[in-house]
Amino acid sequence: MIYGYARVSTDKQELSAEAQQADLQRWAEGRSLTLDRLYVDEDVSGSKPLRDRPAGRQLWDAVTPGDMVVVTKLDRAFRSMLDAATTNERWNTFGVRLAILD
Repeated sequence: MIYGYARVSTDKQELSAEAQQADLQRWAEGRSLTLDRLYVDEDVSGSKPLRDRPAGRQLWDAVTPGDMVVVTKLDRAFRSMLDAATTNERWNTFGVRLAILD
């Protein structure tokens, strides 16, 4: 399965949830893939680790070996390098791939 993840912290943000979803859809379609599900955290600070956000937690609970998680930009999923590195290491060990478009 291919999961997309998007995060917006305010309504005025340049990279809206809709814009992120469109970017993720274009990426998948350009590779003849299907984005199976999109998880979106709205009005959630990036200072919280991915796993501690409502949709981020749902994503963590959904991924299984062989899945891929796609995000538009690193800072949409992670704000700290520790969270990014820890998540990526755990997912790699578990057989989940992470793709970052930018």
